[in-house]
Amino acid sequence: MPKGWGGGNDSSHWNCSRSRSRTGRSRKPSAGVTLTIIRVNRQEIPVVDLEKDSLFCSNASWLLQQALDCGGKAESQFEYCADRDILEECRSRLGVSRDEVYCARLLRDDLRHLRVVGLAGKRSVMMACVVALYRDTGAYTMNHRSFWESLKDYELDKPFEDLIESVDGKQRSEE
Repeated sequence: MPKGWGGGNDSSHWNCSRSRSRTGRSRKPSAGVTLTIIRVNRQEIPVVDLEKDSLFCSNASWLLQQALDCGGKAESQFEYCADRDILEECRSRLGVSRDEVYCARLLRDDLRHLRVVGLAGKRSVMMACVVALYRDTGAYTMNHRSFWESLKDYELDKPFEDLIESVDGKQRSEE
């Protein structure tokens, strides 16, 4: 990742392990993943932090391929980007340094509006892309049936449902 994009070097960020939440309180993330939704310029941005032993850490790339219904390399489906507003929201709300924030956007023309943040390297970015695709109400319609069948095949359906509910349930209770 080029310098100045808020990510630091990949080697210092690949260790997905986290023992404390971003607010400093210890907690056990659902299935080894913590998902937060931040709002920047009226857009909801998923922020994902993965533990190295997360169910999703080793499955992030094929989950992104499934969500996009593509066979290409998962890494080639997004690009890192600089976004000062997202970086500032992550710093103020989550208490992370700019070196921990990997901001990215999907490359497909119909999905370039989707921005995501990973806090633990490229696999956390991929997982954030999956969440963004799942929650997107735009023109792109993910094949939810096929995606859920894939999740069930690997017994990831319940952990993914819990992950989505962890933010959607909070948002409903806050409204």
